[in-house]
Amino acid sequence: MYITIIGMGRIGQAIQHLLKSEHTIECYDTDPSKLITQKPIEDIIPHSEIIFLCVPSWALRTSLLQIRPWISKNTSLVCLSKGIDEQTTQTMDEILEQVLPTHAFAMLIGPMMAEELLQDRGGVGVLACSQKELFKTIRDIFDPSLKLIPSTEVHAIALAGVLKNIYAMGLGIADALLFSQNYKGWFVSRAIEEMMVILKTLGYNPDILLGPAGLADFIATGFSPYSNNRAVGEAFVKGGADQKRGGGSVSITPLLRLIGSKEIKLPLLFGLDEIVNHGANPQIIYKKIFEEDADF
Repeated sequence: MYITIIGMGRIGQAIQHLLKSEHTIECYDTDPSKLITQKPIEDIIPHSEIIFLCVPSWALRTSLLQIRPWISKNTSLVCLSKGIDEQTTQTMDEILEQVLPTHAFAMLIGPMMAEELLQDRGGVGVLACSQKELFKTIRDIFDPSLKLIPSTEVHAIALAGVLKNIYAMGLGIADALLFSQNYKGWFVSRAIEEMMVILKTLGYNPDILLGPAGLADFIATGFSPYSNNRAVGEAFVKGGADQKRGGGSVSITPLLRLIGSKEIKLPLLFGLDEIVNHGANPQIIYKKIFEEDADF
């Protein structure tokens, strides 16, 4: 099978590492220095049977528009991007449906820290798609150290990926503030509660968040030293946040727009918005949220 990976950051490298050697694998990145050699994208895409999209959420639309002129009608896509478009409030699955409406695609989300995958330490992903055959095809091209779980709840899984990134960034802030494990345990419980409220408010089954695409991915991302979203959270305390960008930080504003004026209590999310978008002091915000916990 002819497989292309677009985006050769750490997760793109991990996907390449986990694909079975019997396949023909091509890689592409807008930064060609990440690869020893790189073919022109117009030479790669027409032959691709499966394309993995391993780009940041804010780059997904541009990447899809770049490949659209050359993509075959039978090509399937697997998207690992997680986020909400800041301009349109579209999630990644919605962008895929808009830009390439006739192509089959899947969202791949779960506890899959790239550094651990590259060390053959295993991972678990929820592969959300509407076609059973596509799930089987994707499952079979991977080394069995990556366990894939099927789901047909594509949009809800995409939203779960967004939520876990936002709240994992919040755990990074708690870490940088040197809060105790007890406090972080409290934060996890409240974060899961808020995520479930948000998903239910948006009309989806909140129980999805108790599985690998929610709780498991949140814990892995929020506590892993390899996590970019956790590092972004730390930067809001230690400095340098203006130099860092993560799927969690850029998704807060469009998520709030999706929620709209609905009267729901989301103190963690609102507090993160104050820190990320309005320059509030993280120590003061977190102290206030913790002290007012009785009012949750």
